[in-house]
Amino acid sequence: YVNEYRSQRELNIVIASMMGGSVYFGTKKFKSELMAEVASIIAFSAIKNGDKISSYLFSNRLESFVKPSKKIGAVHRLTKEIVEFNPLKKSANYALMAKELYQQVKKKSIIFILADFVDDIDFKILSSKHEVVFVIIRDHFEENPQSIGYVGLIDPATSATIEGDLNSSTIELYKSKIAQNDHKVYEHCKKYR
Repeated sequence: YVNEYRSQRELNIVIASMMGGSVYFGTKKFKSELMAEVASIIAFSAIKNGDKISSYLFSNRLESFVKPSKKIGAVHRLTKEIVEFNPLKKSANYALMAKELYQQVKKKSIIFILADFVDDIDFKILSSKHEVVFVIIRDHFEENPQSIGYVGLIDPATSATIEGDLNSSTIELYKSKIAQNDHKVYEHCKKYR
C-alpha cells in the first residue's frame, strides 16, 4: 500500500504585456502577434496546471485587465485583446506598469512581463513582493539588422519620421546600444530576483 500526496497549491499567474508603439514592427510578423502567441502559451500552461491567470495590457497607461480565472475563455480574451490592440502613437511606461502591478496584484504571484525592454526599467519594488519573469519580445531584424542603405522610417510611438543611411557603422553603433541596454536589463534581473 502506497500513500501518494499531491500538493494542491494554486499559483497566481499574471501576464503583463507592454503594448507601446514599438510592438508595431516586424519583418515576418508583428511583435504584437508574437506577444499574443507567447501570452497564450503561458496562459494555456497555467490553466492546464490548475492555476489562475490574469492579464494586464499597458502602454503609457493601463489599457485593459482580465480578472483572475481558470477558464479557457480568459486565454481567448487576453489573446484577442493583444491582437486587436492598436499600439500606434502609444509610448511604453515601465514605471507606471511596475506601480500599477504592485498596487493591483494583492496575492503573491508569478508575473510574466512581455515587452521589448528598450527603455529604462525598474521593477525593484515589484520583485520584492512577487516573482517577476521578463520575456523579451523582439524581431530578428532588431537583434541583427542588415545594411540596406538609405531608408525612411516612422516611429510608431510618436509618428516622427526618421531618415538616414543604414550602413555598417550605423548598425554597429545600434548593436552596441542594444547590447548595453540588454546588459542593464540582465543586471537588473540578476540584482532583484
